[in-house]
Amino acid sequence: MKITVHTVEWLSHHLPGQPSGHEAEVEVGEDATPEDVIAQLALPNDYQYLVEIDGAPVPHAEHRTRGLEAGQVLKILPEPKVAR
Repeated sequence: MKITVHTVEWLSHHLPGQPSGHEAEVEVGEDATPEDVIAQLALPNDYQYLVEIDGAPVPHAEHRTRGLEAGQVLKILPEPKVAR
């Protein structure tokens, strides 16, 4: 299925094809989660990511479980990892 992924400029080179405005259409598996997409795009491991689906924030605890649907917009923004 296809979703739109939007990120910041310095991560847009991880998007497929020729991203427009720091976003691109991405083919993902039917059971994809935000974490799956982050891995698929090979985004750097030295960041945690703030995620929104269609403008609604997704808590970190749900990045592995929240399913995506065709046509949704997944926004991925980096935030530095914080030692806990």
